Amino acid sequence: MEQMCNVGADVWNVIDTNHMIVNAVLNAKYQEAQESGIGVTIKINDLSGWRMAYNDVTILLANLLDNAIEACKLCEDKKHIWFKCVQESGKIILSVKNTYCEMNRKKKEGLHGIGLKNVEHVITSYGGNYSIKKIQGKFIVTILFWMEE
Repeated sequence: MEQMCNVGADVWNVIDTNHMIVNAVLNAKYQEAQESGIGVTIKINDLSGWRMAYNDVTILLANLLDNAIEACKLCEDKKHIWFKCVQESGKIILSVKNTYCEMNRKKKEGLHGIGLKNVEHVITSYGGNYSIKKIQGKFIVTILFWMEE
């Protein structure tokens, strides 16, 4: 059964995927986004079968959500993140979409781009596929992992 969350700003620690690390990262990043005035829509289901090392799950989710939050903060208008992580038909489908504004971003000396490289490393080390697109003011990262049988 899938859950759709578009939770009010006064409720924390409400995201439950039956995966301890996914829950911890999602609840923390959800709270951070809400405190920054960013709307968040989450589509999840039971991820208890996701067999990925906890540190890799953290690298993957924290970097993607940090990037989405940072990008939304640069927008003056609508700020929103759509997060999807579902297990279905032997796959994990992960998607992070956020509003995106073309603005000059100050690059962090020596660190800019490291997070996405770490994400790409995790994806490839687990045999996953991914795509990164900018479409109509939205930045979209979609990842697909196949579950081990």
